Formats: sequence, C-alpha cells, structure tokens
Amino acid sequence: MNSDERAPSRSDAAAEPRPAPSSEASAENSQEPPPPPWWKFWRGPPETVLAKATVLLAIATALLAGIAAGQAWILATTDASTRKAADAAVTSAQTAQAALKTAQESFRKEQRPIVWLNDLGTPTFIPNRKTADGTGQIVWSWHFINYGRSPALHMSFDHFMRIENGTEGSYGSVGPSAAAPVPTHKDNFATVVSRPGISLDEFNRLFGTDEAIGVAGEISYFDAYGGKYQTTFCLHHLSSGAIGYCKHGNDIK
Repeated sequence: MNSDERAPSRSDAAAEPRPAPSSEASAENSQEPPPPPWWKFWRGPPETVLAKATVLLAIATALLAGIAAGQAWILATTDASTRKAADAAVTSAQTAQAALKTAQESFRKEQRPIVWLNDLGTPTFIPNRKTADGTGQIVWSWHFINYGRSPALHMSFDHFMRIENGTEGSYGSVGPSAAAPVPTHKDNFATVVSRPGISLDEFNRLFGTDEAIGVAGEISYFDAYGGKYQTTFCLHHLSSGAIGYCKHGNDIK
C-alpha cells in the first residue's frame, strides 16, 4: 500500500471543517408561526380581537338595519294595499246601497196607488119631502177608482160644492170623511150635498148656466210603505149638460 493512499484517520476527519448552515434553514428556524384562522380571532392580541369584534358588530348591525327596513317596507306596502282594498269595499257597498235605494224607490213608484175619477157625475135636484114649499137640495155624486197596482190605505177626503160665487162644504159633514181601503180597479163614489132651501126654479136656472154649479175635492191616501199621496179635482157643469174640468185644482201627487 502506498503511503500516499492511506486511509484518513479520525483526526483528519475531525479536522475537516463542517459547512455553515444555509440562510434558508436559518430563515425557516426563525419564521413566526402562522396566525390562527379567522373564526378563532379571539386568540389574537386584545387590540386585534377588539377591532375585529367591532367590525363584525358593525356588519351585523347593518344587516339587522337592512332587514328592519325591508320589513317596514313590506308592512307599509301591505298597509297601503289593505287601505285601498278597504276603500274599494266601502265604495262598492255605498254603490250597492245607492242602487238598492234607487230600485226600491222605483218599485214603490211603480206599485203605488193612483186614485182618480172615472165617472164625473152631474148635479141633480132632490126635493125635501119634509116641507111643502117645494124646495130641496142639489146633490152631485162623483166616482173614483184606484188605477194603481196596490191598495189605497187610510183614505180620507174633503169635498165642496160651489153655487155661483159661493163655496160650501157638503151639508151635514164636519171635517174630512174617512173611507175604507180602496183596492185596485174597483168603482167607488161619494156625494156632495148642498144647503137646503133651493127651489126647483133656481136649480133649473143654475143648471142652464155655464159653470154655475161646481164641485171640488181633495183625497188623501197611503201606500203599504207609509208613503202619503194626494189627489185633487175640480169640476163644473156646463149649460150643454157636459161636465168640464176647472183650469186649476186637478192634480195627482
């Protein structure tokens, strides 16, 4: 064995210099541990934890404010819609009530009793059989019918006779005369009686003079609903024997 190729001794190995540690290894040994995950923010320094908590609280407050605003908007919209629906319901109810009232009034007008004359009659002389002077009274019977569709109830009437320029109530009557309910299309009549003491000659003179004898009346009656109606009439006798209506005093109300 050559002396130059001898095996290295322990002393030689110990004497060999070791490589210095690299900068990467020193950096890895000196690197700080990584921060904890965000959901473990309470493990950091107190000031960091407080800052993060403040931010989270602000975010939560903003979210709650947004939710409250949304709920308020929904409530406001719902309230407005409810008010509109309520107003529409009230309007519809008022319209229905008005239509019902109009229909009821129209029905009552169509079904109301309508009393009018059907036979005008004529003046007649009736001698007084209790006296021997030949005097008597003038009587005039007038007929009426209910032309309506319902009975005329609680009827009463006043009637008068006019002889030339004097007007007088029916002899012996005091105040309005009451009458029974009048059904539809049934003939009814009443008679006006003059004062006594009229001679036959005077009657003939009056009978031959235009408008010397006349009769007028006022009839009041009610329908089944309590509505009041009134019929007025005025007639006069002509020398020809015809019966004419006065210019005024003929009406149905």
